[in-house]
Amino acid sequence: MSTCQKSEEPMPTNLSLRRRKTDTTRKRILNFDPTVHAGHVMTALTIIACSLGAWYDMKSSLAVLKEDNARQEMRIDKVEMENKEKYKEMQENLATIAMLQREEVSKLRDNMNEWFLRLGDKIERKVDKNGK
Repeated sequence: MSTCQKSEEPMPTNLSLRRRKTDTTRKRILNFDPTVHAGHVMTALTIIACSLGAWYDMKSSLAVLKEDNARQEMRIDKVEMENKEKYKEMQENLATIAMLQREEVSKLRDNMNEWFLRLGDKIERKVDKNGK
């Protein structure tokens, strides 16, 4: 073989070496590179900042909800007290109305008894007039 002739195997170039390396790494499912870049740091800081922001936002929302709950409890207590007072007042009014009704029924009964007595007297007088 002469030196002018090309050998059957080509000389490996950087590209072919890289291809061989990537061919072996393609067989792996995951490939981790241990180097840390600015993008990794920025991503981690962003995640931490967003997590802290969400935490404090949730904490402040809970504080507002607790305040609202306390106000609603106070309002409910106030309404319950007013309802109890109105209920007592209504009970007193009903007792007064029942007493007045009993008095009126008693008066009506007395009036009816008087009316029946007068009617009986009138009937007796009529009978006495017609019988004489």
